Amino acid sequence: MRAAILREALQLDIPLQADNIHIEMNASGTHITADYSVTVNLYYRQVGWEFHIDSRR
Repeated sequence: MRAAILREALQLDIPLQADNIHIEMNASGTHITADYSVTVNLYYRQVGWEFHIDSRR
């Protein structure tokens, strides 16, 4: 499952690493979270944006 998520992230140019994907499976289902950050170069400075993806939301 982690490999499939990484492949999709690569296709979408999302800088996701395997260490940042957390998968929890139990009787009630599967919960996936992923964290990554992107640096955006603006004209006058760089801004870092952090993303937290959660399958429960």
